[in-house]
Amino acid sequence: MTDDMQETPDVATEGDGEAQAPEVQPEQIMGYCLHLLGMLPTEMGLIFSINLFAEQAWKHLGLHADRATGETKSDFPQARLAIDAINALLPLAEGRFDPHVVRDLRNLLSTLQMNYVQRYSAEQKTAE
Repeated sequence: MTDDMQETPDVATEGDGEAQAPEVQPEQIMGYCLHLLGMLPTEMGLIFSINLFAEQAWKHLGLHADRATGETKSDFPQARLAIDAINALLPLAEGRFDPHVVRDLRNLLSTLQMNYVQRYSAEQKTAE
């Protein structure tokens, strides 16, 4: 076990013998996720990062619901940051991945950019 991972308590049972999930702290989850990500080859980490930023962009464009709240709302500065991050990472994929994968990533970026422009423009018109 690594230093950033703490031992998870054993599953507890209530008086009726039904198993109860142990309480896990957010720090434990983050430490475990970082541990798992550290086991990935760097190339897979790159793809993971691009997909993570894409999911954030969709959410902040108001096109995907927030997984924690189920709500959809727009946050254009955050969407723009996620899209810009993908744009910055995409050149690193060139030559490292199959051309079809890179093409799909470029299409993803283009689709996010077009959605950003459409949704941002629509919101600006309704604000006037």
